[in-house]
Amino acid sequence: MRRSLLLVLLMNLSWLSLSCNLDGYNDLGELVNRFTQLGSNASTYMRTFVMESGPMVELMTFSDLREPYGSCVSMQVTDEGNKIEVVLKLGTFQISDGQIELEYSLRYLNTYVFTSSPSSISGATQDELSPEKHEEALWNHNRAAGIIRMDGKLYKKVDRIFENILSQESSDWPDQFMKIFLLCTMAAHTRIEGFGGIGMLQYINKTTIFNGLLFGEMVFRVEGLTTLTTTFNYTNHSDIACVVLNGDIINKSDLSGTGEMDGGLAFTIDCGENIWEGNVDYSTIRISETLPNAGEYRLTFTGSDSTYTAPYDYGNPDHFDLTDVLDPNPNNW
Repeated sequence: MRRSLLLVLLMNLSWLSLSCNLDGYNDLGELVNRFTQLGSNASTYMRTFVMESGPMVELMTFSDLREPYGSCVSMQVTDEGNKIEVVLKLGTFQISDGQIELEYSLRYLNTYVFTSSPSSISGATQDELSPEKHEEALWNHNRAAGIIRMDGKLYKKVDRIFENILSQESSDWPDQFMKIFLLCTMAAHTRIEGFGGIGMLQYINKTTIFNGLLFGEMVFRVEGLTTLTTTFNYTNHSDIACVVLNGDIINKSDLSGTGEMDGGLAFTIDCGENIWEGNVDYSTIRISETLPNAGEYRLTFTGSDSTYTAPYDYGNPDHFDLTDVLDPNPNNW
């Protein structure tokens, strides 16, 4: 999913002139990377469920479950029909005597919604939680099955989910792949403060480096005035365990919210016994009111001549449902 990052507020050029140095790298490093990367030993677990507001997917990522303590990330994405809400929390965990304690210190919030007036919304936000948000739960980790239990909630390891999808036993596996793939870029968007709204002014004609949650980086740049070009450059970037991204996604749009996307992301999916490499091509995606409205994602794998496609709207409100990727009922896993 890609928001065009329209900045209607650019029409007020006098306000824009008040912003700081408009060239080169900005000084937002401490602000945008207020966490320690989880590292290559991290693992991600996922569950889906349906709330009154709509379907939700939740990811839990831990720095290294071979240790009784470390860093963690909680990511919840809810499709409420008129919007998609992403909540990302960063903190620490400690496990002892069949119980896990979580302390979250940072909270990020982002929404995806059709709008021709981005200046009317704040965009993605980040907040320091003071006091920290404390959670406790009964804990069980079944390493052989790739499942964790926190109280009555069961989560399945993401590499097992990718393994099931990429075995291609289901005819709609490209659609399932694209849905879970979009979670990787959603996590990155959510940490861009002001993303898609008035707060984007601070990034105009600047280059900002955002660290991946696990490792790597995404270099982000917005250029232009009436026509905006937004570039996301991923280098060895990982926000979800077992997925590494490289490449560029480019958005080009005018102030009415009409535009197009270009570029693609090379991916490596490391499931332990099997490793898949390939590319997701965004070059046919068209956007309107800041979200995709035409085209398709094109999926290819290294060593194969086949090209698979998935609809443009899987990341849009009222279409982001991962219950077909992972059944909400663990009895069906």
